[in-house]
Amino acid sequence: MYTASGSKAYAQIGVESAVMSASQQQLVTMLFDGVLSALVRARLFMQDNNQQGKGVSLSKA
Repeated sequence: MYTASGSKAYAQIGVESAVMSASQQQLVTMLFDGVLSALVRARLFMQDNNQQGKGVSLSKA
């Protein structure tokens, strides 16, 4: 239980530090990577007929 929240905290710090040190081009690349990941998740949720997961993923995209 504690390891999951601890690893999430470290992951969040890693993302924040990457954003703070990124160039404008790298920020755009990061945003597009996030959009593509969300769309892939939405497609998988659609294949599983999971409407809630699909909606959340599409909202993030």
